[in-house]
Amino acid sequence: MRRHLFAALLPLLLSWDQTATAQVIVDATDPGVVLDVATGYGSAQMGEDGSGDPQITGRAEGHRYVIYFYGCTDNADCDSLTFWAGWADMDVPLERINEWNAIKRWPKAYQDEEGDSIVEMNVNLDGGVTYRNLDNWFDWWVSGMDTFVDFARE
Repeated sequence: MRRHLFAALLPLLLSWDQTATAQVIVDATDPGVVLDVATGYGSAQMGEDGSGDPQITGRAEGHRYVIYFYGCTDNADCDSLTFWAGWADMDVPLERINEWNAIKRWPKAYQDEEGDSIVEMNVNLDGGVTYRNLDNWFDWWVSGMDTFVDFARE
């Protein structure tokens, strides 16, 4: 009888660990968790911006990027992120950037004051998201940078 009960419960026990991991809630109050996810996509280092808020610089798929932490209180307890990447060597016409923004949800593109091509993606983590969700945002980000460069060079 015990053997049958164990056999019946085994699939549930095996899936429980995966479900529990997927349900871990993370937010921007712990920059180390964001850094942990970032290093899964390439190199990344923790630092701080000019105001003392956390900042991550990284490289993924050959593209350099920065993650800015926003909504911070005394350089901690942040609630959102902005992923940012820029290319000074790509002259992308504004019409092409507008075309990108019309067909893509994430990230969005623009030209800065110097005419550099910039892509950004804002992520609200206030209240937390699952670790899996944060990892998915990184997937969107890395894929978006790569896709933007290909799109801009067409």
